[in-house]
Amino acid sequence: MKQISSKKKLFLVLAISMATLATLSGCNAFSLIDNPGGDEQYLSAARACFDQGDFDCARENYAKLSGNYAETRAAEEAFLLLTENGASMGVFMETFGKGGDGSALNDLAEALAPGSEAKRLAFQQAYNKFSAAQYASGSAQVQLVRYITSLALTAELLAENIPAGGRLTRNRIVDDGTSCTETSFNVNACDGAAGALGNGTGSGTETSLAAAAWSGTMTLGHFKLAMTEMFQSLDALAASGGFSTGSKGLAAAFKDLTVNDALTSRAFRAKMLGQGIGRP
Repeated sequence: MKQISSKKKLFLVLAISMATLATLSGCNAFSLIDNPGGDEQYLSAARACFDQGDFDCARENYAKLSGNYAETRAAEEAFLLLTENGASMGVFMETFGKGGDGSALNDLAEALAPGSEAKRLAFQQAYNKFSAAQYASGSAQVQLVRYITSLALTAELLAENIPAGGRLTRNRIVDDGTSCTETSFNVNACDGAAGALGNGTGSGTETSLAAAAWSGTMTLGHFKLAMTEMFQSLDALAASGGFSTGSKGLAAAFKDLTVNDALTSRAFRAKMLGQGIGRP
């Protein structure tokens, strides 16, 4: 029997997870229901509104779901927030369906550009649909939300230094994208480019993605937190089925690095370039 690659498995899982949110355009049976009642009807009505781009209607129907559907409601509200802000599942599958490496992150960041604090906070809100405790032991659906929202935050941090229609070049990350390498992260090459993520961890209190402040100035510490969360979600997903090693490998490259001063921040930026983040 032909084996399915781990990358294709991740693509398939993402597609299946969102398939319930996609119905035939213009042919939704629930368009005939004026006053849906009961969880199943509220959920179907919410999904129909989502499919038609009526996010207020979708949100209204999700809010009517009982506690029996708490996890489904939270997950789909997270995807609603992402979609409202340009990070639809179609965008994720178009970019990370190719493998999930640094090049894919470039594609996703460019798709989200120009970034903004408002979009960043919306992605944080989507992530916060579940608590740290739920992410620590949650189902595959919960881990998928964890992965997609942390990935969205990672790409958004890069998108905020890309103009509309622009490209994520190495020189948007470091001063000299040619000379900054993992064997030579000197001050003249690997310092942050104008507008790039700042050195260190900001206030030094960003110990987790949930606890960090995501408004104001962003740092490499925020980027590392999002990458670490990506790794942990994929690690949990792999334990229950084995998903792509592409984006997990990318995230693993950063999770144990420190970014607490100028020197370690230069090394971190050099690692970003070494992982293919930023185009030549």
